[in-house]
Amino acid sequence: MAAGCGETDDSPKSGDTAPRIVHFSASPQTPKFVLTATGSDGDVATAELEVPSVPPPAIDTFGAMPGRVGRGEEVHLSWTRTDASRVELEIGGQPVDAELEVDGTHAVALDADATIVLKAFNAAGAVEERTVTVTIGPRTPS
Repeated sequence: MAAGCGETDDSPKSGDTAPRIVHFSASPQTPKFVLTATGSDGDVATAELEVPSVPPPAIDTFGAMPGRVGRGEEVHLSWTRTDASRVELEIGGQPVDAELEVDGTHAVALDADATIVLKAFNAAGAVEERTVTVTIGPRTPS
């Protein structure tokens, strides 16, 4: 039997009029489920359910400028994404409490070296993460 398919040998009992499932199939290539049932009178019914696919979220760019700042100075974060309906930021493991645009920027003042994580979520809840690290110290001359 192929993966994703099921069959039963559940013949009707005398006086039993309940339909019996004879075939169920699903395919990862086609997001469609097909259910076929046969009643004790031989009538066949088929139902199909098509499930829309949701592309995974992707973070196209994520960066921090500058990557090294003085204590208390602001770093400017920027990002772009594809197929994400919302984004979240974490700085040093703590969530940033701000309304963020899905393609956007955010400025934050840092007092210590920090790992900053951007999370992009799609409508199905799948997530992609990207990380940047910002260090505290004298800026490197351009």
